[in-house]
Amino acid sequence: MDKEKKTPGSQTWKLKFSQDGVFKFVALLKAIHAGTSMSPMPVRCIS
Repeated sequence: MDKEKKTPGSQTWKLKFSQDGVFKFVALLKAIHAGTSMSPMPVRCIS
């Protein structure tokens, strides 16, 4: 992970969810972000 390029100010979280839980969690984060920001939120899933 250290060798990958990161967006300035980005955070890395290690979370364990079921596949359905991941989709719901990402949808919630995107909805919150959309209500507070005009820029897109980059989301990457690493399994």
